[in-house]
Amino acid sequence: MFRLTQSPTYFWPVEFELPDEDQPGKFVKHGFDAMYARLDVDAHQALIDETMNKALSDCEFARRVLRGWRNVLEDDGKTQMPFSAAKLDQLLKVTNVGTAIAKGYMESRGVIVEKK
Repeated sequence: MFRLTQSPTYFWPVEFELPDEDQPGKFVKHGFDAMYARLDVDAHQALIDETMNKALSDCEFARRVLRGWRNVLEDDGKTQMPFSAAKLDQLLKVTNVGTAIAKGYMESRGVIVEKK
């Protein structure tokens, strides 16, 4: 079954690795659920065209498609961090996160993204 009218957003997992603070030379996997904008075909293609023309960085791409998140925690490691433009800017300063958000969006659209 299919319902033509769909919600304007959806959740998709985002995963990335960061250096392990306790084990030099090792990485730790991290992740959260991204709330992506459900772009229609035309808006999606325009975004891809702009990206292919190198007019958008991964972080700018992430700003265009991300509408929220869950499982991003405050410093206490327990409290869910509310989504805001300022918190998104802070998140996007973490190495590899902008790329992971962009990759997650593309995977959610059925595009296979190869690891470089």
